Amino acid sequence: SLKDIFPQYLNKTKIIYNAFDIENAKIQASKVNIDECVRYTCPILACVGRLEKRKNFSLVIQAAAKLQKENIWCHVLIIGDGEERGDLIHLVNELRMTEVVSFLGYKQNPLPYIQRADILCLSSFAEGFPTVVLESMALEKPFVTTPVAGASEELADNGNCGLVADWNADDYAKKIKTLLTDKELYDRMSTNCVEKVKEFSVE
Repeated sequence: SLKDIFPQYLNKTKIIYNAFDIENAKIQASKVNIDECVRYTCPILACVGRLEKRKNFSLVIQAAAKLQKENIWCHVLIIGDGEERGDLIHLVNELRMTEVVSFLGYKQNPLPYIQRADILCLSSFAEGFPTVVLESMALEKPFVTTPVAGASEELADNGNCGLVADWNADDYAKKIKTLLTDKELYDRMSTNCVEKVKEFSVE
């Protein structure tokens, strides 16, 4: 559009793809002290987004239930609201997961919760370029994602920053388990996240 409408300014134009403000993400993450998270003694999985079928948050709930059967305990924070909330609560009740899944509703600033979490979980059927993954990477948090564009390709970086799981609870649980039980891998991926996200920095 710029080329067509303002061709005389093309020599002053620069394209920045998926620009992301890393420092602002860190500032936003430190703005709120999450008192309610203090009581969680097990690792925290964070899910952020509108509660709709496309986001597929039921996959994370089912994966956490499978991990619980292996005595791998974690707490799932679901941050967002939407039409799927009732169905997700029903699933949590059905799986007897009410003690380990918290519905926090919509948060203007979800970054303090990502900061407090151990893993970001992206379970969508489709995505564009998920900013929430960049936010988690800036906060040194590895992630588990389904094979959606952006997250599973550029950002996962061949398993250096995130693990890609299929759209089934067994495989998703397996990837979460890998991150929760291999501290050396987790720490290495945390470091990689910080380096990789610099490729998208507004600077």
